[in-house]
Amino acid sequence: RQIEPTPADDLEISEVGLLQADLERKKVLATKGTIAKSALETAERQVLGGASEIQLLKNALAIGTAERGVLTAQRASAEFDLRRASFEAPFDVRVVDVKANESQYASRGQTLFSADGVAVAEVEAQFPIGRLRPIVGGAGSKQRDPSAEEATDWVPGVLGLDAVVRLRSGERFKEWKGKVVRVAGAVDPQTQTLGVVVVINDPYGKAKPGRNPPLVRNMFVEVELRGKPIPNQIIVPLSALHEGKIYVVDDESRLDIRPVKIQFTQGDFASLAKGSKPGESVVVSDPIPAVKGMLLNPTEDKKAKKRLVLAATGKAPEKAPGKAGQK
Repeated sequence: RQIEPTPADDLEISEVGLLQADLERKKVLATKGTIAKSALETAERQVLGGASEIQLLKNALAIGTAERGVLTAQRASAEFDLRRASFEAPFDVRVVDVKANESQYASRGQTLFSADGVAVAEVEAQFPIGRLRPIVGGAGSKQRDPSAEEATDWVPGVLGLDAVVRLRSGERFKEWKGKVVRVAGAVDPQTQTLGVVVVINDPYGKAKPGRNPPLVRNMFVEVELRGKPIPNQIIVPLSALHEGKIYVVDDESRLDIRPVKIQFTQGDFASLAKGSKPGESVVVSDPIPAVKGMLLNPTEDKKAKKRLVLAATGKAPEKAPGKAGQK
């Protein structure tokens, strides 16, 4: 479709027509010698100028018609795109943030909404490197410069560890099982902790509104890592340590004070490298005064033993045959 001339364009064309008629009259007068030759030349220049203006207008109309055709085609293409436009994610997602409204203009590259996948969830927790080594069996490894190697070299074996993610919110308590899939690329220079990323499969599984919440973004949770059991460990409660020493009941029920070497501590217990033997009875109370060789009347603290075994192994102590709860 062509663009029609405007009223101003029509006036310009009419004016050129008048100039052309005036030029013809002056040509007749010039042949009779009535007007000067310069007047005829002036009229000719005016006609040429008017013709030039008309040509410019025609060019502008032609360009406008072409541009209008392009815009019309673009509009038709945009309308077609809108009619068939849809957003399809490659996996199931939950929309968490919408950044566009209906009828809003969206430019190329603009973010319209954000969504999280519902198949898996990731939780990054910070752990001191010293606490990670006992879990992966590296408690005795030599200290190294974190800037000299990859962060995973500090805790080899951490990948693939089982993990438990817990939510504690008021009366709500929820657990999810996961696995360690990667660690941060560097140690935090301020806290000297290492970021451990745990993946949880199906975080929305068995979710019930108001009762059983799903694991969603920005939820504050705690992470527990579970490594393989470390055999042949001698563990004692932290309360049994007295400035690097423990109180042991010898074969004659007398107090023996021994210095010990701590291999590592975790939670409320410590693993001893030297200073005690399996099967010995350790005093967990504070005898006052504590004199080496003093006669004792030991009583087994079954509750303390149960807490210690549960903290170290995650399982309750086995009951010996015979009377329940006795060894």
